[in-house]
Amino acid sequence: MLGYRTRKSTSWIRLEGWNRFEERREIKEKLIGVRSARLRTRSQEEYRNKDLEVKRSIQKDMREWPMT
Repeated sequence: MLGYRTRKSTSWIRLEGWNRFEERREIKEKLIGVRSARLRTRSQEEYRNKDLEVKRSIQKDMREWPMT
């Protein structure tokens, strides 16, 4: 049989993880629009914290995925 292989998509990321992705994206958009240096550093710190939170959440979801 010829053709492309089809992959089954598995949703191992929980709904909370997707919500955190959206929050991180909103913070990034806000960071891009900031002009003052003081607000930029504050937004960068907020983005770093949210990024770490997202990565930890995704790692946890991936570790727990086969068990659920």
